[in-house]
Amino acid sequence: MEINITQLCDLDPMLDDAKILARVISIWKSHPKQRPNEVWSLDAVLQDQMGNRVQATIRNHDIKKFQPILDEGACYRISNFGIGENSGNFPLLEHRFKLSFFKNTALTRVESFDSNPRGFRFEHFGAFTSRKFSERELSDVIGTIVSISDAIPFNYAGVDKIRRTVILEDYEGARLECCFFYSWSDKFSKLYDERDKSGIVVMILQLCKVKYFNEKPSVTPAMYSTKLYINNDIPEIAAFRKRYSEKEGFDPENHSIVQFTSVKKEVTVEDFFRGRQNDGGSYTRF
Repeated sequence: MEINITQLCDLDPMLDDAKILARVISIWKSHPKQRPNEVWSLDAVLQDQMGNRVQATIRNHDIKKFQPILDEGACYRISNFGIGENSGNFPLLEHRFKLSFFKNTALTRVESFDSNPRGFRFEHFGAFTSRKFSERELSDVIGTIVSISDAIPFNYAGVDKIRRTVILEDYEGARLECCFFYSWSDKFSKLYDERDKSGIVVMILQLCKVKYFNEKPSVTPAMYSTKLYINNDIPEIAAFRKRYSEKEGFDPENHSIVQFTSVKKEVTVEDFFRGRQNDGGSYTRF
């Protein structure tokens, strides 16, 4: 018997017995800051064949049932779930609704429905200036790191922190600024120290947010779901590196990452998070 599948963009609380086919592209546990053992929920971003995305939440008391069978990159047929408003202080996606798994939610693993196991949906760098992305849109970007700043210290709420700026370039020469705070900045420490001999370093930032300062776009990790790939052995990075190295005028002998120095007013963490409240939450990837 043929099963009617609802696309994620068409999900609505008024639908009866909706069934979806989707890939899990990110999973994390939400918990209070500094208390990772007090888990609130297991959350995931799902993506269907058309590239539509929706957040799914599994409450604490149901995690033991679903965590062993949920894998990033795997595809599932899902039914018997709740559909509610995507509300709260920090809605992760622009989708109006999000899903809730119940004890009787049916989750069946199926064969991959496309050749994109990580669910990448890359945006051209020019798209960030041709239109303004909203705070609720998550994007994927890929590029070669051409410039990176030293760790820049700052004090926020009486605590000493650091941030770092990374500049990406695509194979057409367009550039995009990425801003990393806190522990995200530490992921670039070794690369910064070895920038003169690093060669082509390809970076993917998946499920990131876009912010604008004086109309200039800057991408940054979202609160929970973002994934970072730096020179990972995956087809997307290999293909980008090949295309970048074949662009006109490229000389591998003279290619290196330069130190980034801002000539404009530095963005403080207060500027970056202005207008947003702190819900006291954190997350753990696994």
